[in-house]
Amino acid sequence: MIRFLIKLHFAHLSGYSFALFIVFFAVLFCSGCAGGYISSATPRPTRHTATDTPIPTATTAPTTTPKDITFAGKKYTLTFNDDFDHFDERKWAHCPEQERQDAGGEWRDSCCEVTNGNLVISCAIDKDGTPISGGIRSTGEYEQAFGLYNIRFKVEKADGLWYAFWLLTDKMEEGSAGNGATDGAELDIFEYVPHTDEFSMSVHWDGYEKDLKSAFETYYPGEHYPGGSFFDRWHEAWYLWDEYGYRLYLDGTDDSCLVFDFPGDGYGDGTCAVPCDMIISAEFGSWGGDIDTAQLPAHFYIDHVRVYKMN
Repeated sequence: MIRFLIKLHFAHLSGYSFALFIVFFAVLFCSGCAGGYISSATPRPTRHTATDTPIPTATTAPTTTPKDITFAGKKYTLTFNDDFDHFDERKWAHCPEQERQDAGGEWRDSCCEVTNGNLVISCAIDKDGTPISGGIRSTGEYEQAFGLYNIRFKVEKADGLWYAFWLLTDKMEEGSAGNGATDGAELDIFEYVPHTDEFSMSVHWDGYEKDLKSAFETYYPGEHYPGGSFFDRWHEAWYLWDEYGYRLYLDGTDDSCLVFDFPGDGYGDGTCAVPCDMIISAEFGSWGGDIDTAQLPAHFYIDHVRVYKMN
């Protein structure tokens, strides 16, 4: 399909300086970029469906943060933790305020706030009719290659938008091409589209221009929850990124909760080995369906984000 990408080069936020330029172009694809300052989960058809795995009831928040854990038989040590008791500018900065996607939406700083122990990203229609949402990105103080990423989140039902947790390196934004994902990629840990109940994981590599390549899988979680709804309940995702590829577990860490398993050689012509920043965002676009103003404002709640490094 014809899809539009918005490109923004956004340097690391240490020093809080950045350069901004926008490039519009159309690309004919059968799959599309999913995250990205350039392309955050633009509209695309469903290519594959993940294994129909039963999913348990959403998890309960732990009372303490473990510093050392064992996951899939290997030991990991905590390297990053935010329980969002306040907005920590040492860890995060707002994504640049800008127009996003193909529905006339914009990212606004005011749509991201910390309240009642949660990061809350609000999605609404501004008084001038503009669809608005927001995002935050980990600062230059923190980036990591490989590891175990854990997020506890809750989403609300709303057509016309999607929610995302993803990783990005400047190497991808700078247009590195020719070595597969090994020298830079966009890693979409998950994107969730309420309109279609699509929960997807993606890898994008070789830059955002003519050499761009993408691979993704889609899962439909609403089929596995009481009442057929993924909304308004807490969920916990575990994303394992190692030299072999990428795996995502949803609401549990045993094999029955593995919903995506991407070997690096099949999803990126090699596993990304470049440190990445984290991004948490929501945005409006045609991939999310037609906007239903009666469902707005809608919110993306994040209780915590934790990252571990293998010992």
